[in-house]
Amino acid sequence: MLEETAEKIVKLQVKYPRIVLMIILFVTLLLIPGILKVKIEPSLEKVLPEDLPVIKTMNDMRSQFGADMVYIVLEPDYAADVREPKILKYIDALQQKLIKDENILEVSSIASIVKEKIGFIPDSKRKIEAVLNEDPRTFKLTNRDYSLTFLQLRTDTGTNAALIKKLKFDIKDDIASLEEINPGLNAHVTGFNIIDKATFDIMIFDFSFETPLAFVFIGMIVFIVFRSLVKGFIPMTVVMISMIWTTGLIGYFGIVLSSTNIVAAAMIMGLGIDFGIHILYRFYELKTKNSRENALVHSLRESMRALVAAALTTIAAFLSLLSSPLPAIQNFGIVLSIGIASALIAAVGALPAIIFLYDTHAHKNLRLAKS
Repeated sequence: MLEETAEKIVKLQVKYPRIVLMIILFVTLLLIPGILKVKIEPSLEKVLPEDLPVIKTMNDMRSQFGADMVYIVLEPDYAADVREPKILKYIDALQQKLIKDENILEVSSIASIVKEKIGFIPDSKRKIEAVLNEDPRTFKLTNRDYSLTFLQLRTDTGTNAALIKKLKFDIKDDIASLEEINPGLNAHVTGFNIIDKATFDIMIFDFSFETPLAFVFIGMIVFIVFRSLVKGFIPMTVVMISMIWTTGLIGYFGIVLSSTNIVAAAMIMGLGIDFGIHILYRFYELKTKNSRENALVHSLRESMRALVAAALTTIAAFLSLLSSPLPAIQNFGIVLSIGIASALIAAVGALPAIIFLYDTHAHKNLRLAKS
């Protein structure tokens, strides 16, 4: 059954190669807009199911109190005591700016402790020391030798990537606006949601670098195998088609990508290239004793059962991830399954036509060169 289907598919592609490739191109163009619809979720928290008790509790805390804490660590770039009046006045000015941000609910600092006690920031360091030494909250906002302090911000950003990004930008903008009165303090912004976003930014950067790198490495190996740049590129078309189709379908289906499944691209490329290599290598092996058409028919006919079996078993393995309680892992399985299915369709439905057109063209050029 599979062998007969393979034979019919190849004969159709040999008879109408350009029409087949136009159909593949048309489908590809239809799926390209879906790429723009792909949603990426940077929050590691979203990897967990929402009905998990700890997640429910955290969401309740956020809705009632704003439970996301952000810290601005202030460290003098010289040997200094953070209880100096000029430092506390700078912290107070920064705090007044920060509290105006709509996503910041509360700001705590050693400056707020002093103002709470006496209503203003005095010019006397001794007076500041006396106030802070009496308040137990001081050592929750400074280290023991008073060489470092931080502002504690209670924020309301949840796991919203856009709000976290805006909050970080606004904080840095507020710090920059007070550069003229900064008494030599280095500011560092941190917090679990900020780290979450920074981790994802690094992963996005790695993805944008590693995916093309994987494509280059695969291309180099295929080039070495076939000893031809053009022949090596032929099976790479399977990878390119499958990547575009997979990404487009992800966007149209509304599958959300996260940090746990963003590595799927390299896996799809690594698994999908096998289909193209098997068909192309077998074609050139059979072509020594057969016509171009027969070589194509026999190459896919002989490989069809193995290709389908390999694809289905791989898809079955990935679909088993749907049993995971983690939504991100479930999406990972779906993305990989779509990728492998797309690679199989591209290899069976487009590659023979590409091989036929290339080999026909190469043969014509060879005859012209000899004549």
